[in-house]
Amino acid sequence: MPRLSIGDLNMFYEKMGFGDPVIFLHSGYSRGILAFASQMLDFQKKYTCYFPDFRGHGRTRCESLEWSTPQLAEDIIAFMDGMGIAKAHFIGYSLGGSVALYLAVKIPHRMAYAAKRQRLAAIS
Repeated sequence: MPRLSIGDLNMFYEKMGFGDPVIFLHSGYSRGILAFASQMLDFQKKYTCYFPDFRGHGRTRCESLEWSTPQLAEDIIAFMDGMGIAKAHFIGYSLGGSVALYLAVKIPHRMAYAAKRQRLAAIS
C-alpha cells in the first residue's frame, strides 16, 4: 500500500498511468478512489493519476481527525512536495472541488488546471 508520511499524517494514495500529473480530490462522503472509477481508465492512458485519501478519510492515518479545507489544501501541497510534483491538473468534486479552488488561489503557479464538479467551475 503506497503511503507518504507528512508531519502527523500517513497519507494513503494510489498512483496509476503515465504522463502529466493529475490529482483527483474526493468528497467528504466518498469512497476515495472508487468515486473516480468511471474516469480512471481513460485518464491513466494519458496522465499519471494520483488519488490521495484526505486527512480523516479513507485509509489515511493521522493523530487528529479534525480537518478544514485550508488544512486539506496544505496536506495536498505537502503531498505534491513529497512526490516531487511541481505542477498538476486537479479534478475534484464537492469537498475536493473546494480544496482545488483553495489551491488555485494559494498556489496558482503549481496549477495546470482545476475542475470542480457540481456547481461547475473551471480554472486555467
